[in-house]
Formats: sequence, structure tokens, C-alpha cells
Amino acid sequence: MDLQISVSDCRTALSNFQSRVSDFEISFKDHLSMRTSVGQFQVSARKTLTHLLHEVSELKKITKLSILDEEECKTELSKLNNYEMRFDEMLSHLPCENNGIYLNIILGNISVSILNRMQRIRYKEDYEKFKLRVNLILFVFAPIVYFVHLRVLDAAYNFFLVWYYCTLTIRESILRCNGSRIKGWWLFHHYASAVLSGIMLTWPDGECYQNSRKQILLFSFYISFVTFLQCQYQRGCLYRLKALGRRHSMDITVEGFHTWMFRGLTFLLPFLIIGYVFQLYNAYLLYHLSQTYQCREWQVSVLALVFLLMATGNTLTTAEVCFHKVRHRLGVRDRLRSFDCFAYTDCEVECPDDWSELKPKTVTTEQMINLGSFNVGFYSIDLTVCYK
Repeated sequence: MDLQISVSDCRTALSNFQSRVSDFEISFKDHLSMRTSVGQFQVSARKTLTHLLHEVSELKKITKLSILDEEECKTELSKLNNYEMRFDEMLSHLPCENNGIYLNIILGNISVSILNRMQRIRYKEDYEKFKLRVNLILFVFAPIVYFVHLRVLDAAYNFFLVWYYCTLTIRESILRCNGSRIKGWWLFHHYASAVLSGIMLTWPDGECYQNSRKQILLFSFYISFVTFLQCQYQRGCLYRLKALGRRHSMDITVEGFHTWMFRGLTFLLPFLIIGYVFQLYNAYLLYHLSQTYQCREWQVSVLALVFLLMATGNTLTTAEVCFHKVRHRLGVRDRLRSFDCFAYTDCEVECPDDWSELKPKTVTTEQMINLGSFNVGFYSIDLTVCYK
């Protein structure tokens, strides 16, 4: 027997449904209105913060040129630096104003800003995992290509490299729009790597290609090993530094060497230097081949130029980081000497009372030299005058 519903029940059900739809439509209109208000506030907040940052910059110049006594001047400059850090942090939570030419060409003029902090961190973690997994695949794939002499396999390997570096540059550009502080050179380094892999893909098979393929595959194998090593150790180091408030939450692993890596990752420096020498040797080998009668392909000389550019850029950038670190340590030593620290056996370091892991403690003079001056969150911690 067919089920029958009374007219009153049917009308009640329809009325309840229409009532719920009306309530939801009102809520949804409120949601759209709030989104519009939030968007307007974000535009206004960016303009205000940009103006405040400019004002801080001007106030720092005025303070340095003023006739304030030295202690007061240092105090005011420290406050202004803290304001600057806070404003920069606020800006990182607002939508990116400009994606850059690269992302605009690839994705168009759309917003790539991730406003939710947890989603940003998840995207960054996904980037780290992607880089780690792909380099592990390359580490296994390179020896197979090296020993199996098939042009199709070589082309597949180079195509995989082109895809990897293009994807990496897109992801890094999005991360930069969301607060990651990626040094300009290391971003350009990945563009150059994508170009290099693309040229290798178009290089026709022949005597010249066969003479240099093993050398370049060995280099690729070594680079994937070093990158995998860096990703593994840098992730652990960054996690510790972020927990102490010494690094930004959106900082990522890099192929090069940064100042923060001096804290436990100096063992990676020799591996990097060997890689840079390898790049220089590749440039020399390819240039030498380009001068022979058999190697008339344009790919040979262009590859030599790209390898030379990458080796020079990597070496200069790493040397700059090391020079900056040495100069910083010498500056700390000079400041300690001005306090007559060497006249005493022990000295005292004063830190913010609310930073539990860095309470005032007694250390030796040599330990103080290694500590130097550093930032913890918004605090600027400096070694103070030492006394017995």
C-alpha cells in the first residue's frame, strides 16, 4: 500500500524548509558583507603599515642624527627596531600585493596569499616533503641512467629535472608571497637549473653528448645526494631555532649556506664546496669540448656558460655568508675587550626575565665570545658589562 502524507504535514515540511533557506540566505549575505569589510580593512591596514614602516625608517635617521646621549639613543633605536619587526610580522599576515612577474605569467593576476597561519605552515611542510621525495627519486634514478645507455631514458631523466625545477620555482614564489624569506640568488639558482636541464633535454645525441653525459650525470647524482642531506639536517635545525624564536615560522631549507647554519651544520660546508668545484669543472670541460671540431652544437657553449654562472654565484653567496659571520664574531670580541672582560675569569649574561631558557647565568669569557649578540623573538639580547 502506498504511503500517504496529510496535506498539513506536507505544508509544514515545505514551510520549515523555506524558513531554513531564508535564515541561511540572511547568514550568507552577512558572510559576504563581512568578507567585503575584511577585504577593505586589509587594503587599509597594508597602507597604514607601509606608512608606519616608512615613518620608523625616518625616525631611526632622526635619532641617529640627534644630540641624545648614547644610552638613550641605543634604547630608542632598539624600540624602533622592535616596532619594525612587529610591523613586518603584521604585513606577512595580509594578502600579498603583487605576486611578481613570474607567477603573473604562469597563474595570471590571482591572489596566492594563504591567510590562515596553519595552512601556510602545512603548505611549507608539503614543499619540504616534495623536495625531499623528489631528490630521493633522483638519487636512485641517476645511477640507472648512468649505466643504461638509452637516449630515451636520458630524455626522461632530463624531462623529470625540468618538471622538478619548474615546480620548485612556482612553489617557492608562492612561499615568498606568504612570508618565506628566500634569498634572491637561491631562487634564481633554481631558474638556472631548470634552463640547464632543458638544454640537456634538447642536446642531440652524438659523440660530443656521449663524451660529457657521464660527467653531468655524476654531478646530478652528487647534487641530489647533497640536497637530500641538507633537507634532512636543515629541517631539524630550523625546528629547534623556531622553537627558540630565533627563526621565522615560514623559513625553509635551502641548497646553499646561511648564517643560522653555523649552529650545528658547518659539516655541510665541505660538501657544498665540492659541489661548486664540480660545477666549475663541468664549465671547463664543456668549454674545452666546444673548442673542438666535433662539438659544434650550441648547447655545449651555453651549458658551459650556465655552469660557470651557477658556480660563481654559489661561491660568492656562500663566501659572503662566511665573511659576514667572521666579521660578526670579530665585532663581538672587540665589544668584549672594550668591557675589560679579559681581566676576569667569569662574566655574567643578562637576559629577559620572562625567557625561561635564557635566565641570567655565569659563563666563561670564551663562551661569551661565542654567544655574541642575537635576537629572540622581539627581544634583542646583548652581552652586558662583565664584573667579578
